[in-house]
Amino acid sequence: MPRTSRCPTCDTNVKVPDAAKRGSFVRCPSCEETFQPPFLKPVTVVDEEEEDYDPETAEAFGMRAHQNGEPPKTRADHAKEQVRRQVNRAHRTAAEQRAHKPHRGWFEGIEGFFLASAIALGIGVPAMYFGVKQTAQYSEKGAAVVLVVAFFAMVVFYFWLVRQLKTGRVGWLDYLFGVPRRD
Repeated sequence: MPRTSRCPTCDTNVKVPDAAKRGSFVRCPSCEETFQPPFLKPVTVVDEEEEDYDPETAEAFGMRAHQNGEPPKTRADHAKEQVRRQVNRAHRTAAEQRAHKPHRGWFEGIEGFFLASAIALGIGVPAMYFGVKQTAQYSEKGAAVVLVVAFFAMVVFYFWLVRQLKTGRVGWLDYLFGVPRRD
């Protein structure tokens, strides 16, 4: 009864002749691939010294630790140490990600809006008060309108400034606000 083997390339059943000996190759008729069926692979002679090899007691394993005066490590100790390193690396990278959040700067977010508002109101209100007091041509209503217009102008300037900083088109702003260039 002829034996069959699957071709590793096209996965078809190939008949192996009865006269085929160990170490011989077979050609697939559909894809013309030459391969060696698993049952025809040559038998390797195992040396008795290789059979007695025990990785737990191997001399080379853990040699560095043994040279430093520590007891030789077993494979289980080595595996535990690798797992500990991976867990520490995972925790360390998560902690680093939490610790190294990019600084948004003074002119981004609600803090920047409040800072710009405080500066504008701190300068604008006294200047307007003394300006209106010195010149009696503005009424109370006119002063309030000028104050509201100045406030909205300041808000528009703030959002324009934030857009300029985010897009990298800072020009004179990098000198004025100390923004590093994005090259």
